[in-house]
Amino acid sequence: SSRWKLPYIEKLYAGGSCPFIAITESWLKGHISDAQVAMKGYQPYRSDRPDRVGGGCLMYVHDQLVVTDSDHYEDKNNNMVVCYVKSCNTVFATIYSPPGAESSGWKNLFGKLQ
Repeated sequence: SSRWKLPYIEKLYAGGSCPFIAITESWLKGHISDAQVAMKGYQPYRSDRPDRVGGGCLMYVHDQLVVTDSDHYEDKNNNMVVCYVKSCNTVFATIYSPPGAESSGWKNLFGKLQ
């Protein structure tokens, strides 16, 4: 669970020089609040896997970047969290797909990006 690795991640990125941090296998569920995975200098965006063990995505975006739009997606296998930063005209996406996932799930994920 990334929640328990948070002190390590915070220490690793303490300088705040990364614009975003992408984590897969976050293992987060709805009962874990954003406050519980908060990291100084970053805003969390996530896509949980509520009905399965493991998986999920967690993305931290630096406070200096203004996310103008965000969304998340999950299906029976895959997860994705997407953030759009207008100031640099960039879409950041973090995708989790387990081994052996059907390729049709990827088509759905990429369709959401358009």
